[in-house]
Amino acid sequence: KSIQIFLIIFSILNNNIKILSKHLKMNKLLHLEISTLNKKNRSKNPRNSLKFLISGANLKIQNRRQK
Repeated sequence: KSIQIFLIIFSILNNNIKILSKHLKMNKLLHLEISTLNKKNRSKNPRNSLKFLISGANLKIQNRRQK
């Protein structure tokens, strides 16, 4: 009986680990895509880089708040 319970718990944990590793892999891929996009954009035009766009959006938000 206790062995069955242990096996059930083990299989649940194993499943969760698989799901987590999938998410981590997807996260890494997304990070790679963003960084390569940034590199491509920076080489063409530094004003198109993701960081620049984000900081520009933040500045606009700050300006709206001040008004």
